[in-house]
Amino acid sequence: MVLLNGVLNFRTDIDGLLQSIKSRLSRHCRIIAVAYNPYLRFLYRLANVLRLRTGKLPDTFLTRTDLNNLARISGFEVVRLRPIATPVFVIPGSAGSRTLC
Repeated sequence: MVLLNGVLNFRTDIDGLLQSIKSRLSRHCRIIAVAYNPYLRFLYRLANVLRLRTGKLPDTFLTRTDLNNLARISGFEVVRLRPIATPVFVIPGSAGSRTLC
C-alpha cells in the first residue's frame, strides 16, 4: 500500500508521478490518495488569512472527473472515492486541542 497524502495537490505532473510509482508496484499493491477538495479552495485561503491554518495553498485541485481520467491514462483504476470533511475550527469538548485543517 502506498499513501499519497496531499501529494496530488502539489504536483503539476501527476501522470509522471503515477507512472513512476506504477513501475515499482506489484499487481496487488494499492495507492491511497488524500486530496484537497477543489470546491473548498476559498475556505483554505480564508483559513490562511485568519491564521487558522498554516502552510502553502495547494497548487493543483482535482475534480472526480480529473482523478478518474488521470488514473485511466496512467494505467490505474479508481476503486472508491470517500469524501471526508475535517473541521477547520476546534470543536469544544473534542479530544485534543489542536486545529484540524
